[in-house]
Amino acid sequence: MNTKAAIEELETTTQTLLEAMGAFQPNQLNTRPALGGWTAGQVGEHLRKASVANVLFGPAKPAQRPPDENVGTLRDQFLNFSIQMTSPDFIVPDDKDYDRESLLQTLEQVGTQVREAAETLDLTEICLYTPPALAELTRYELIHFHIVHTKRHIHQLRKIHQAIVSQADYANSSRIAN
Repeated sequence: MNTKAAIEELETTTQTLLEAMGAFQPNQLNTRPALGGWTAGQVGEHLRKASVANVLFGPAKPAQRPPDENVGTLRDQFLNFSIQMTSPDFIVPDDKDYDRESLLQTLEQVGTQVREAAETLDLTEICLYTPPALAELTRYELIHFHIVHTKRHIHQLRKIHQAIVSQADYANSSRIAN
């Protein structure tokens, strides 16, 4: 278990997320890619809803196993971009327009809260109030879940951005050709 490395990865991941989200112009944030899927705004809202910050600060119990036992499995699952995942209903974002600055501020706050947990709490303990899919994870593992889940959605945001820019380029070139 390497808490210092986890905090560094958390900070880098949070910064990369803010850059990926910030790459969207306000008028692009709520644009759905031509092939469907979530908008960048919806991805940001999903990350807000999926935040583990409150769970990390909630009640916990001592673990009877290595506190990093599930980190490899989490990494393998969430960083495998060739598989499609389905979000549980309670973290599916609403289909509405989102404000870029508000999302950026919220996502930055989430990163700060998770970092604070990593720096101040006993990471070897198992969190008691986790969603069923994340049951029996230590704080250390939940911090890694936050990291790899965020990285998965950074990958998604980059694909959405590329699709939207390509759509705009195609639309512009079609207008020029006509």
